[in-house]
Amino acid sequence: ADPEKATAAAAIARSVIEQFAKVGPTDEEMATVRKQFKNIIEQSQKNPSYWASVLSDLEYHETKIADVKEALQKYTSYTKADIMAVMKKYIVANERFEVIALPKKKADAKK
Repeated sequence: ADPEKATAAAAIARSVIEQFAKVGPTDEEMATVRKQFKNIIEQSQKNPSYWASVLSDLEYHETKIADVKEALQKYTSYTKADIMAVMKKYIVANERFEVIALPKKKADAKK
C-alpha cells in the first residue's frame, strides 16, 4: 500500500478477516475454490515433475500413495463448517499482532 495509506489498508485487511471469521465463505466462494483446487490438482498430476516430487518425499513426509490418489477428493470435500472451525481456532482477537513496515522518510533536500 501507499505508505500514507498503510494504516488504513491494515484496518481494511483486519476488517475483512474479522468479517470472514464471523460469516465464513459463501456457497459460491466454496464452489469456486473447489473448481480451482480440482483444476490445480488435475493439471499438476499431468506433469512428471509433480510425480517425481511426490515420490521423492513419500517417506520423508510419511505420506502414503493412497493419500496422493485421494488428494482431489479430500481438498474438494471441505465444507463451510470446516473452514469456520479453522477460522475460530486461529482468528482470536486477544492473540494477534499487527506489523506495519514503512520506508524511512527521505532526508530534507535543503539540508
